[in-house]
Amino acid sequence: MICFLLSSDVDVQTFGRLILQVASLARKTNLNHINIVFFNMGLKKVFEEYRDEFTKIMDLGIRIFIENSAHKLLKLLNEVGCEILYTYKGDKTARDLVVRSPFIREVIELE
Repeated sequence: MICFLLSSDVDVQTFGRLILQVASLARKTNLNHINIVFFNMGLKKVFEEYRDEFTKIMDLGIRIFIENSAHKLLKLLNEVGCEILYTYKGDKTARDLVVRSPFIREVIELE
């Protein structure tokens, strides 16, 4: 399972580049969906600003989670089963959050 976490610190252009990397990884491992977890963003922002980027990977299912509480975010990552988590190297907020998580085995930073 691929889980991708990003915070409001990531702009749309960077997200577009990263989502293509994550989708490529999913295809290489024959996965049919990815989990994208947005932290500290509203529902309106996610679907207004990022929706065009989702259409670039129509062959994969996308599960979208939006959370604004650090405690609830960590609980969500555990419930979804995100042992390996992809983040953006420049997303300090996301990296700082997952450091506090005992169940995430590996964090892979994308550039």
